[in-house]
Amino acid sequence: MTDSPRTGWIDYFDEAERNRAAVAAIGLVRSPEQNDNQTIRVLGPRRIVASFDPDQDDPELLRTIVMLLRTVAIAASARTGATEVATAEEKIAEALTQLDKIARVKKLANGIQKSAGTIDSECAGISAAIERLLNQALNALTGTTNATPTVIHNIESGAA
Repeated sequence: MTDSPRTGWIDYFDEAERNRAAVAAIGLVRSPEQNDNQTIRVLGPRRIVASFDPDQDDPELLRTIVMLLRTVAIAASARTGATEVATAEEKIAEALTQLDKIARVKKLANGIQKSAGTIDSECAGISAAIERLLNQALNALTGTTNATPTVIHNIESGAA
């Protein structure tokens, strides 16, 4: 886990796996910007780097990644028959494909959230402009600024 951008994940994983006698590795960063602008990045059949902010992200995604890597690690170190290992590897490959789909969907969701924020901001700006224009129109009609708050208040409360 790191809170800074790391560019050499493969070298880091090589060393970490060697030091820990591990067959799989996961790297966690707090934001997609620290992960080459990706939520999930697969760096090989047993290596994944994921951005995960515990304050915002769904822990189920992290749980899924851990389960996938655990299964990959078991398959890599299993002493079973060739048929079982081949079946396991096939299912793991399918799971990695699904993980890539999650990454694409998360990227779309982030884009939608950003667009929703932009839309909300635009609406607030448009509402402010409409209110300003209506106040100007009311001022022009009444010839005085004293009537404006009462009329706007009556309009907002539904009174005529």
